[in-house]
Amino acid sequence: MKPLTKPLLFLILLLTGLPLLAQQDEENGDDLPFVQIERITDLQALGQRARREGKIILLEVEASDCPYCRKLEEEILKPMLRSGDYESNTLIVQLEIDGYDSIRNWNGTETTPAAVSSRYKVFVTPTLLFLDADGREVSKRIVGINSVDFFGAYVDEALAEGRKRIAERQSARNP
Repeated sequence: MKPLTKPLLFLILLLTGLPLLAQQDEENGDDLPFVQIERITDLQALGQRARREGKIILLEVEASDCPYCRKLEEEILKPMLRSGDYESNTLIVQLEIDGYDSIRNWNGTETTPAAVSSRYKVFVTPTLLFLDADGREVSKRIVGINSVDFFGAYVDEALAEGRKRIAERQSARNP
């Protein structure tokens, strides 16, 4: 083979292989629609929205440098948002435990993410809290993530339990 033929052959293979690589990315789901988990800045407004829309709050307490938090978001929470299956009954939001911006608490006072995390006794990230419109836990929290194999089922179970408790409380108030 002539010396110029090898680089030319490489270039041809490179250029003809790019569409195949792009097709593989599409098949692997790398072209999923963009979704972002809402970061809370106002718990009081979140509670009012949950009450008005009749929804449970799924609050992910996460840290900015937490690789397990990113895994939870990419493998569980964002697919939940993309599916649309939770839109009618769940508000999926997150609180960055090490965030610096002040936020509005459930009662309207200014607070910090660290203070909110401390109130809920969250010291490990990620932690999923399942809350009613008043900020009360209505289902058992989920702390950490090892494997995503059955994690979605655990989240669905906690959401169902929380929705059931919220409905029971409402029916007790309005017999």
